Amino acid sequence: MSCKPQYKGKRYNSLEELYRANGVNEQQKQQAQQLYSQYLDTIFPDSKVKDIVYHGTLDKIESFDKSKIGKNIIKDRPKGFYFTRKNIAENIYGSYPIIDTSTGEQVLQKGNLISAVIDTKGQYQLVQEKDDVSGYGDFVEYQSHVVFEPEQIHILSSKKDLGMFRNFINFTKSEYAKYGDIQQFRDYIMSKNFAAIEELLVVNNKIDRKC
Repeated sequence: MSCKPQYKGKRYNSLEELYRANGVNEQQKQQAQQLYSQYLDTIFPDSKVKDIVYHGTLDKIESFDKSKIGKNIIKDRPKGFYFTRKNIAENIYGSYPIIDTSTGEQVLQKGNLISAVIDTKGQYQLVQEKDDVSGYGDFVEYQSHVVFEPEQIHILSSKKDLGMFRNFINFTKSEYAKYGDIQQFRDYIMSKNFAAIEELLVVNNKIDRKC
């Protein structure tokens, strides 16, 4: 399930609505989008897939569940989590045929479109596919990115994503930004022993030197 953006205690249906309601001008909007783009570069920085990809589903989800793999997968296809470009995810996987109980007729029910970035490190496959995008014989060929672990998926606009973006913004405004981006700072800290980290904190007046 995607989170609705919140500002000063009020929730909005979209970022566009938030911008309009709070007088955010076009330049500020572009700056916010640029900052978010920089943040996304820190998610799975070694992944070969750099684009935002999409997954269509009837479920409202905050995270992917490995136990549900294979529920909607055709035989002989890899059993994993499938992502593709937006229009394919919307038209093929973002709507499902159901029976209208009032008329008995088959209708299409719109599902949810999950936007994400994925990590190709670990098990990953690029699958060539061909499907009817309209239900009337309009077959198109496309590619699907298949990953096999929930940890390889970062859902955009999820609670986790918004929290990490908030931390990223706070970091870029902090004195620690001089060590590089947030991922470089994490790598720097992880590469140091306790004495080196303590020295860093002392130098930056975060703690008094221990005896």
